[in-house]
Amino acid sequence: MVPATPLVARAAAYSGAPDACAVPIPGYTPGNAAQALGGEQGGTVMRWWRIGNAMLMLLVLPLVIYLLNRVLAALERIRYSTDQILADGAELVSDLDGVPEALATTDQTVRDVSTGATRYAGSVAKLLG
Repeated sequence: MVPATPLVARAAAYSGAPDACAVPIPGYTPGNAAQALGGEQGGTVMRWWRIGNAMLMLLVLPLVIYLLNRVLAALERIRYSTDQILADGAELVSDLDGVPEALATTDQTVRDVSTGATRYAGSVAKLLG
């Protein structure tokens, strides 16, 4: 036998179950709001739920779709811009083939100028000093 607990006693006393196996659960509201609230008040509650659902479908859902469309359009513009940057960057790489040789030439020029500048500074120091 099942020991008598308050839940088992309430389940045995519950006669409004839609089927014989239904056991009331504390804090559970039945799916039928009219049954939960009883009588005409349940019909009024369901009417308000239907009105709320209609407002959700007619007002909120189109707004969400509109905002999502704007975000996705911005995303497409960003994607297009990044593709253009990548393509232009790939073209730029071919223009940079001569850079190492140009840097080597610049380094040699700096060494030559520094040698001449040192000689010039030494001559000026002898004249002034």
